[in-house]
Parts: sequence; C-alpha cells; structure tokens
Amino acid sequence: AKVKVEFGGIGVDFIKIGDKKIKSGENIALSLNPGQNIEMEAGNNTIDKIRSCRLIVTGVPVIEISAPEGIEDENKRPCDIVLTDPKRRTNNSVLRFESYAGIEFRGAGALRYAKKSFSFKLKNRQTNENQDAKLLGLREDQSWILDAMWLDCSKMRNRVCFDLWNDFNTLYYSNTEPEAVNATHPVEMILDGAYHGLYILSDRIDRKQLKMKKKGGYLYKGKEWTDECKLQGINTPYSNSKQAWQGFESDYPDEVGEIEFKYLSDLIQFFAAASKEEFAAQYEERLDVSSLIDYFIFINLLSAYDNTGRNVFWGIYNVNLTLLPKFIIQPWDLDGTLGRTWDAIKLDPKKGLGFDNGLILRNDAGSKYFRPFERIMNENPNNIKRRIYERLMAVKDNVLSPANLASKVDYYKRQIVESGALERDRQRWTGYSMYGYANPKEEAEYIKSWYIARLKYLETIFNDF
Repeated sequence: AKVKVEFGGIGVDFIKIGDKKIKSGENIALSLNPGQNIEMEAGNNTIDKIRSCRLIVTGVPVIEISAPEGIEDENKRPCDIVLTDPKRRTNNSVLRFESYAGIEFRGAGALRYAKKSFSFKLKNRQTNENQDAKLLGLREDQSWILDAMWLDCSKMRNRVCFDLWNDFNTLYYSNTEPEAVNATHPVEMILDGAYHGLYILSDRIDRKQLKMKKKGGYLYKGKEWTDECKLQGINTPYSNSKQAWQGFESDYPDEVGEIEFKYLSDLIQFFAAASKEEFAAQYEERLDVSSLIDYFIFINLLSAYDNTGRNVFWGIYNVNLTLLPKFIIQPWDLDGTLGRTWDAIKLDPKKGLGFDNGLILRNDAGSKYFRPFERIMNENPNNIKRRIYERLMAVKDNVLSPANLASKVDYYKRQIVESGALERDRQRWTGYSMYGYANPKEEAEYIKSWYIARLKYLETIFNDF
C-alpha cells in the first residue's frame, strides 16, 4: 500500500528502510502489519553517519506522556499528552492530539505494584482551566484513566465485563439521559520517552458519565471493606467536613460545603437495621430495584466478590425528584472476575452464591456479608428472588449469552495479541508482575468455558428461587 511517511528530528534529513532513502512527506509503497518490527536507519546529507533504530508497528493507539516534574499520588503534576490514533476518532478526525494536563497515580492498594495506573485531567496551558476532549471516539470529557491491568493475567477482564454490563444494565432514567454509558480502549503508553506498556484508556465513572444532575445528583464510591461500605451498620457518624468517610468517598460533589453524606448514611442505616416488614415496604423507594436485581445477577455471574462492599458506586440521579432519595448501584474495577479472584486464583464455576465465594466463607477477613445480598437471600423481600430468576431467563440467551461474552473476549484478544502489545507489555514488566501473564489463547478459552458453566449453574440455582 502507498503510505505517507512523516518524521522529525534535529539533523535528520532522511530515513532508510532497506535500501530506500525516504524524505519526510514522501509517499512510498510499504507493507505495514500490526506486530511488525522494521529495521530503520536515520541519516544526514552532509555527515557520513547513519543511526539505526527499530520501527514497531502496533494496531492500537499510542499515548505519549511527558511529566518533567514527576508523578505522585493525590496531587496532579503538570504533563504533556500526545495521543496518536490512525483511525482519527479523537475530536472528530484528529490524527495526533496534543494537550497540556495534570497527572497523578490512581488507586490505593495498587500503588504498591511496579506498573501503576494513572488518572489525568486535560487543561488549557495558558489558563490552567479544565478542558474537554473527545478521545478515541469515547465521550467528551476532561478526566481520564489509564488502567495498568496489573492483577489481571488476561489484560482484558475489566474491558470485557464493562462491555457486558453496558449491554445488560439500563439506568432507570435512561429515557431522559440516553448517553449514560462507560467506555474504554486499549492503548500503548510511552512515559518520558520510554516504553511503559499496554494500558486501558477510559473515561471515569462519575456524575457526568452517569448523567446525574449537577444540582441534586450525588455519587459515593465504596473503597474499603468497612461495615459502612458493606451497608452493615455505622460505626462512626458521618461528617461533611471531609471528602472521605468510613471507606466511602464523595465522588460528587467533592468540595467541602457541598458534600452531603446524610443520604448515604440513611441508606446504610435502613439496610442495616430496618425490620423485615419495613424493609420490604420501603426498599424499592430507596433503591432502584432493577439496578439491584441486575447487580445481584451480574456480580454472581462473574463471581465478582471484590465488588461486594468495595469497588461499588452508589448514586442518586436527582434527590429533588422523589420523597426518599432513590439510589442506583454500579460496579467499578472488574478485574477479579470471570473465573479468577483479584489475585488470579481460579474459581470453581459451580460454587458460591450471594456472598460465599467458594474459596473462603467471607469476601474479606471480617465477619459480615454484603448486606443488600444478605437481605435478598435471607428475606426475599417482595418476592425479589422470582424477579431475579425472570430477569436472568430474559437475558441469558441474548445480552448475557455465552456467544456475546465470547465475541468480546475474542475481539480484545485479537487487539492486544495481533498488535504485539501484549508481548511488548510482558517483556517490559518481566520480573515485576506478581501474577504473571496467562497464555492469551488458553486464558480466553478458560474464560469462555468458565462462563458457560457458571451461567448454567446460576440458571439451576436461580430456578430454586
């Protein structure tokens, strides 16, 4: 194919591929395939000196980050971002997107790993004000995440699961806000001039992504295994003077003076202490029941036990619309799923339901379960178990079918394998990774076969509901 070659560099007059001298801007016939390595030379017309280098062809976008002041936790440092996407999906046709930004490490426990995740916020260089951009055809936003996928030996679980969740779950206010959906894309990252590995670029799950109202919307992020995050009770009364409270974070609003934990505190108290009769009478007013049903099915289907207390979002679309604040529940960080725990231990697809993960009785070292699931299992309020069964029967052959799951697994496997990105990431982090890299073909087949067995198991168990 004919391709246009452009390059820069002080004193670089031409490059050589094979015996062909090429000037910048020249159109040449060149075969380019993902994963291909091309030996290349760079030269100057007046100096008889050739420098050799290697051109690596990838099939995924490349993000380059230059952070001259370094990167730290919970304090965004200045950086420059360059995102190159030959498919021109950024800002409606931009090949090479450049922006000033602020960047920091992302995560809590994940900070102890060598390959870290990042979050960055696009900014105007002159005013330092936040600046939106539409990256890789995803939504237009200023805040973005680069997920390292450190614990997932397949490097695709989080993406596959969110695709499945987006197919499956519909927010109760989606008729009003049709664009509320999460999206991601694999990229290869270069940090301060050095190759840094395979990442997933995604928008944040936040008020804007969930289309919650600026005046009246609230979003809380569960980050720890506290009683409060498991909705089992309140050990320390809330305070609105800080963004964090007992393992929760007020994701929106996040400014002191606007933060309000009262709504979340009331929900916890209701789940923890309401009588069986009071709970059955009120829980559908306090929590969108379709959201709870979908979450119960999804978490059990994936064996996503790391998302039963921590790694959970609780949100209110608009507190002004109903007498009692009506919550939705949403997952995040779905890497401990689809047949493996967060630390890569394989799970039996025919064990575990509700809150028992089949390996150990609890999802943490404490003694309490995820209270919403506990009340479903023990009390069956308003015959919710039958509604769970009927919902599963309605979706098991379409959006939650093994064929739909398999198509996503195969798609992402092709992207990261055929581009060479997975192997380059493995070589970059050899000797660092705690859980290693699975054989991509074998892991993809394991995920698909595990899912088939798990879906059959759930169908049988839910039939007893």
